[in-house]
Amino acid sequence: MGRLIDGKIYITRADRFSNQYLQAGKIFDDGKPSDPKDPKYRIYKLRKGWESLPIGPERDQFEKAYNEWPVEDGAPGLMLMETVFFSEVLTSRNI
Repeated sequence: MGRLIDGKIYITRADRFSNQYLQAGKIFDDGKPSDPKDPKYRIYKLRKGWESLPIGPERDQFEKAYNEWPVEDGAPGLMLMETVFFSEVLTSRNI
């Protein structure tokens, strides 16, 4: 989980105990939460070089995550993630 404040990225970790306190989604400007059952609020698993995987369910999963990556909801651009986070499990694209 993270947030950009005054141009600085702040992140925290979520672990196995977080599920009892957190729910998927975002908080709207009016203070109400989004529907945590909305399928767009899921874990997006990305992998560098997914495009070279053989056609099949695994490649389809990575392609779906890559194409639906929720930048419009505040997820960092994938180019930024390539720089900020460990890139072994991430990929990059121009956004």
